[in-house]
Amino acid sequence: SIASFLLFKEDAQPLIAALRDDTHVRAQMSFSVPAPDSRVEYDLWTSPADSLTRELQEDFQTAVAALSDHAYFTPHMCEFI
Repeated sequence: SIASFLLFKEDAQPLIAALRDDTHVRAQMSFSVPAPDSRVEYDLWTSPADSLTRELQEDFQTAVAALSDHAYFTPHMCEFI
């Protein structure tokens, strides 16, 4: 898979310009995650049209059950209109 993340347009413009000039670009994504408790927090982004993650979602039920009270899960559904 290809890792991806969103940037504000003004932050992305220098990267786009460098890529258009056929310059190699290296970026590092770093952030701090607050840990208010000892739970694992995770999100899943998907869409109804994404048949590739359907199997993952079904298989992940075992992990969800094992994590039970030790995790906080937030699902996200992307709709393309």
